[in-house]
Amino acid sequence: MDDTSPPRRRFAAERRHRLALGSIAAASTLAVTACEDPPTFQDAQFTSVEACAAAGYPDDLCRAARNGAEIEHQRTAPTFTSLASCEGDWGTGQCQETAIQQPGHPSLTSVFVPALAGFVVGRSLQRRYYDEGPSSIYYYGGGNWGSPIYRSRAGSTVTLANSGGKMVATPVNVNTRTVAAKGFGGRGFSRGGSWGG
Repeated sequence: MDDTSPPRRRFAAERRHRLALGSIAAASTLAVTACEDPPTFQDAQFTSVEACAAAGYPDDLCRAARNGAEIEHQRTAPTFTSLASCEGDWGTGQCQETAIQQPGHPSLTSVFVPALAGFVVGRSLQRRYYDEGPSSIYYYGGGNWGSPIYRSRAGSTVTLANSGGKMVATPVNVNTRTVAAKGFGGRGFSRGGSWGG
């Protein structure tokens, strides 16, 4: 008896099945990676770089925020002509002497300002660090890189903002159990690589 059926291609269906499964696995890996939500950033307040790093933020991010706060402090802190007037507003031991250049005067003038008690690691700085990596966090001006925190006459920590030409103090909690967002503290990855181990 003669078999007139066309010759069968061996393993053709099996190869397609394996190829399809491999493609599905690769596509699902890409989909899971692409759908991962970015971290939620929140302002975080600290009294030291060490407390910031202990909360899970990268050391260089903490240092950048502290440096930014120091620059903002020098630029925007309320100034007083005497220690007594500064301590009258901010409390005994809460002021320091510094030299600033007054507009229109070529020489430095000695003034008193409230002492820097801490710094804010702002959302903008965290987002920039997460999106663009550590080289993006150098200070370029403005309060987005770290804001100063002061201790009020009552002993609470506050930030200052100019509202209608008047400085307004807003209470903040420092060194609370703030934990760095996913992406900081060794678990997350950014487009620029991983942070921590």
